[in-house]
Amino acid sequence: MPSERPHIGQSSLFKNALLNLIGMVLPAMVALLAIPLCIRTYGEEQFGLLSLAWTFLVSSAFLDLGMGISTTKHSAEALRAGRSHDLPVIVWSSLAVNMIAGVFLALVISLAAPTVADALLGRSQSLRDDSVTLIIFVAGSLPFITSAAVLRGVLESSNRFDLTNAVKVPSSSLLFLIPALGALFSLPLLDVVLLLALSRVLTALAFLFLVVWLYPEVRTRISVSFARATSLFKFGRWVGLSSILNPVMNQGEKIIIPAMLSVGALTYYSAPHEMVARLAAIPFSLAIALLPKLSFLGKEDVGLLKEQVILRPVKYLAVVITPLVAIFVYFSQEILAIWLGKSFVTASSDLLVILACAYFFNAFAYIGFSAVQGLGHPEKKAKLDLVLAPLFIVLCWLLIQRFGLLGAALAKFLIFITDAICLFWLLKSILGLRMVNLFPAGLRLFLTGSGGILVLGVLLHALGASLVVRGASFILLSIALALLWWGYAVSSDERLTLRSHLVKLRTLAGDRPISLDEQG
Repeated sequence: MPSERPHIGQSSLFKNALLNLIGMVLPAMVALLAIPLCIRTYGEEQFGLLSLAWTFLVSSAFLDLGMGISTTKHSAEALRAGRSHDLPVIVWSSLAVNMIAGVFLALVISLAAPTVADALLGRSQSLRDDSVTLIIFVAGSLPFITSAAVLRGVLESSNRFDLTNAVKVPSSSLLFLIPALGALFSLPLLDVVLLLALSRVLTALAFLFLVVWLYPEVRTRISVSFARATSLFKFGRWVGLSSILNPVMNQGEKIIIPAMLSVGALTYYSAPHEMVARLAAIPFSLAIALLPKLSFLGKEDVGLLKEQVILRPVKYLAVVITPLVAIFVYFSQEILAIWLGKSFVTASSDLLVILACAYFFNAFAYIGFSAVQGLGHPEKKAKLDLVLAPLFIVLCWLLIQRFGLLGAALAKFLIFITDAICLFWLLKSILGLRMVNLFPAGLRLFLTGSGGILVLGVLLHALGASLVVRGASFILLSIALALLWWGYAVSSDERLTLRSHLVKLRTLAGDRPISLDEQG
């Protein structure tokens, strides 16, 4: 029997976010090692095809009709109210909707595979047959990918991020480990894609095992309710619309690039994109940890809500994400030369700089996204996406035509900064606050400084500054930014808390405990 179930709201947000972060950083490390090997073995065109398979498999998780987030919210509310007996009907009703919809979508996509392949490949028609088979393999895994999102939602509603990451780490790692092993053992690319699809099936089964282990009543009482499914879908329909449109903004340019340029060109975009997109692990870790907490707190105490799930995540996210993004901006050429070779420096260094800046703004959008949906207004985000998704497609089409791969990166930057600004505008409206009151002056000053260090990095890159100049600028500005954060963004209570954590760390390291009085 599982151990005692946690109470919603008692788990540490920091602990959950850290678990989620670890669960995303480890697969990212596998990706960084696997991608160069796959490029060398499969070549530009076939690696471009593999990038499409990754795009489809990752994006398929968003086709769960919003039932994953809806399941998290409804399960968290049931557990908070002491109604764990409601879990079986929530879980099985949600799974029924996803399996039916997933099978239907899989059939439609499989039948349309030849047409989709023709549209995607553009000038690379020599890979058409392989592309058709690839699409069918990915479509076959779709019902299991969307069901895994529902089952993961049940575990997250219980704050069992340890269990979700026990599955997510190997599952996400396999996404890159399987192609790397395929490259080492000279497996055909289609065999690799088939194994990737089968790994999604195993992921869903692993999540199902953990759910029935944690909540045995889910196994013993299989119950599907049309009324419950309707209730879940009523909340999830708006989340589902966002889930369908979000991949357009996150991955859409990867579909347009091979159609307008070539599959080989996608390699020079996809490689730096895969690298910098790993930065999203940090805000995503926070966002999924915030959702059960938002459901627990509600909207009764706006001050507490603003402090715990908006200001605090934003200020700590900013001080972590800014130097990481700055590393890519200031040292893009050196990173690409070491990781992928000199050919990628010429083709991809500008892309890496622009994409890094794009993901800086995208990081804060995760906080706004989680808060807007967690406070019960998924329709606002969905309506925003209805505007931004087609706008992104138009921008991609126009800018790729004019600037090639650089245009795709520019379109991503413009749409991500717009999305972040609009989400916080929606959030201040939900909370009934003015924009100037959403963030205090000290935090606004620090965020301005964060943007400033990136702007200077872009200028130094554009001017072709030497490594010494860029390195010295990065170090000095990072120190100045840290002092600005400590002096203006962090409250006196938070400084005291951080100092107490430092004392604990030094004690664990074997140093003599130092009292807070001794620290001044």
